[in-house]
Amino acid sequence: MTESGKAREMFLLGMESFRSNGRLELEELDRIIALGLEDGSLDPAERSILIDIISSMSSKDLTPEVWLRVEQIVQVFQLDGPV
Repeated sequence: MTESGKAREMFLLGMESFRSNGRLELEELDRIIALGLEDGSLDPAERSILIDIISSMSSKDLTPEVWLRVEQIVQVFQLDGPV
């Protein structure tokens, strides 16, 4: 799959998760990450989509478990820096 195709697939998976129950569950977030990492790393498009997905969440959308995972993801993939 192309770079943009994988990022698009991540985006669609994130939107499907939000549509199903209005929030992103831990398993869904982990599937999105795994999809981006299938080739071993997040490319710029995948990283950007991940930032968009995380940025669209609010504390009311997240369980404490998911919030902890988001914090880990931001740190591990340095999502608080430039794309």
